[in-house]
Amino acid sequence: MSRRKKKKPSPPVAAAPSVSGWSGETRAADTVTVGWMLAALTTLVAVLAWGIAFGYARWVRPDQAQSLGVGYLMIAMLACGALTFALGVIAGQIRRRPAPPTIRRATMLIAALPWISAGVALLLG
Repeated sequence: MSRRKKKKPSPPVAAAPSVSGWSGETRAADTVTVGWMLAALTTLVAVLAWGIAFGYARWVRPDQAQSLGVGYLMIAMLACGALTFALGVIAGQIRRRPAPPTIRRATMLIAALPWISAGVALLLG
């Protein structure tokens, strides 16, 4: 009879470090920060798309200024603005070092743009 070789226990796998490499922040903080920046970029694109659609509908086809497409773009930009604001607040709480003040102000301005644009659209009718 042959003897079975005993398997050697594998060495324990080292846990991933809680702080990512170059930024000095946790992975969660980096993830929220990247999401925050992407949400701000998406909000800016949505506001620009809505502005182009609203301008086209208002001046080229005044009878369709409140068309369904413009309304859907408004809903999308308002949702993106709210998400940008919420992620900015979360990123401010979760990060060890706060984001630079210029970045915070710029993203909060971008988050407010949809609401300002919706107010202007309501005033213009």
